[in-house]
Amino acid sequence: MDVNIFEIFLRVVDFAVPIVIMIFIGLMGAGMLIELGVMKKFSGIARPLFKYTNLPDSCASTFLVALGSTVAANSMVLKLKESECLENKEVILCASLNSTPAYFREILTYQIPIVLPALGLIVGGFY
Repeated sequence: MDVNIFEIFLRVVDFAVPIVIMIFIGLMGAGMLIELGVMKKFSGIARPLFKYTNLPDSCASTFLVALGSTVAANSMVLKLKESECLENKEVILCASLNSTPAYFREILTYQIPIVLPALGLIVGGFY
């Protein structure tokens, strides 16, 4: 069996580069939207969810960012904490709420397109 390491490396790079580019574009886009203040304008969408938590509107903005990237959302929470807009209890609750969209995003980006075709409808559905 003749294994060409260079050919395997090229195949891995060919597979990984588009994924890395999409991740980079997504994180840069989310970061730009955060810095330009666009996400704060959309915080009204998540405001009903946060109305009962007594958290500031900035936490609703981070929740919307978490739909795209949990890392970007929690970075936003850290920035709010450092600028003394949030207290420690608010940071913990806000970061916990930011982890919720990750499960729905995983279902749409991993479970349905990868697991279901690989395992089949019945086994993949149980998984």
